[in-house]
Amino acid sequence: MTRGRLVFDVAIFTAAMAALASALGVALFLESIPWPIRAYMIGSSALAVLIVLWFIPVKYSVEGGVVKLCSPIRCVRYEVEGIEGGEVYDPRRWKEWFLCGGFRGFRLAWAKCANDHLYFATARCRDVWKKFQVRKGDERYTLWLCIDGRSSG
Repeated sequence: MTRGRLVFDVAIFTAAMAALASALGVALFLESIPWPIRAYMIGSSALAVLIVLWFIPVKYSVEGGVVKLCSPIRCVRYEVEGIEGGEVYDPRRWKEWFLCGGFRGFRLAWAKCANDHLYFATARCRDVWKKFQVRKGDERYTLWLCIDGRSSG
């Protein structure tokens, strides 16, 4: 067994033990709470996890005239009608999606604005943006896609 493999195995074991201890701590904490409140806490936590999994941007791909934007549990496809300009470095682009609807976080966005602009940025976003004109059904959007230095995410 190499030293790197040993370090990796120890790290995985430590993370697993921390997760187990955390789960046991939560179970003991929940045991002391009355069941209606416990049911509400568990239900709202499950709903929050589903909402985050539905909206958090994870990857994208641009292939054959289709842009595919994905979260952990869904992908949305848009037909590309045009590409405007090249790649643009703009570290202040986040200010445009800050007040839009959808998922917005630090360096993460899957946001739809009132002016028919869509913003999609994964955690690998390095403030380099590409602008697409896209269509989904009868709706047309201007998609600002944060490029992470690869041809697809």
